[in-house]
Amino acid sequence: MMPKKAESGSTTIDLLNYLFGPGDRDEHVDPHLVAAWDPDLPCPARTPDRMTLADLALLLDAPVEALRGPKPEEHVWHVSVRNAPGDRRLSDAEWAEVAAAMVHAAGIAEHGDEQACRWIAVRHADDHIHIAATLARQDGRHPRLRGDILNMHTAARAFEARWGLAAEGLHPLAWSPGQGDRTAGRLTQPEVNGPAAAGKGNAGPVVGAGGDTGCYDQHAQGTGSAVLTHQNPGRGRDLLRRRGCAYPPRPRRLHPLHPAGRQRRGR
Repeated sequence: MMPKKAESGSTTIDLLNYLFGPGDRDEHVDPHLVAAWDPDLPCPARTPDRMTLADLALLLDAPVEALRGPKPEEHVWHVSVRNAPGDRRLSDAEWAEVAAAMVHAAGIAEHGDEQACRWIAVRHADDHIHIAATLARQDGRHPRLRGDILNMHTAARAFEARWGLAAEGLHPLAWSPGQGDRTAGRLTQPEVNGPAAAGKGNAGPVVGAGGDTGCYDQHAQGTGSAVLTHQNPGRGRDLLRRRGCAYPPRPRRLHPLHPAGRQRRGR
């Protein structure tokens, strides 16, 4: 299962026209909603008398228009989630579960947050869905999306294991500083279950295995992407912490006049 983040956009209706339209080569089949921020939202493709694409765009954009401060220039967030060739065909209900998990992981709409961003999930093919959201919460605040693609890949690995899908996409340990969210390493199932399995009890991915407390500069197998380097361990530690990764705490620096500091200096 591969989540892929598209470039942000500034026009919601244009994206909706594409998602519910025939596609560039008439490849879209039966475009329809499988999930949304409102479970009772009518589908524009199946009930156009109750909801048009223009109506849907207005509803999605309403929190953005209501912002009191500066509005984001590119407020349309767009992600596709695609299964590997050979995977079984998921039902609409299963894709709806995937969509809800992805927006939760990304920080778009966490479970139970009634004031989160508005979003929809559209299916127009057997093997993938598109998730579109607008980057303004309904309580007037901006969402926090730091590390959204990495968190979505972590959620995808869970669905692969649960439903027996092919393991593909980016493993959290295959990220390297400077590549941002556009890293696209592919790992096999043993690699997915390898380093991360050593972090039982951690809420997020771990760095290294076997109690490694140093700066992890190994290459993730099959990706050629350095996770961290020793050149700038402080920056690497901070980046991993912002992405929810477990990392040993930074050593506390003591003042030279501190008693413990004098003892260390005397050794």
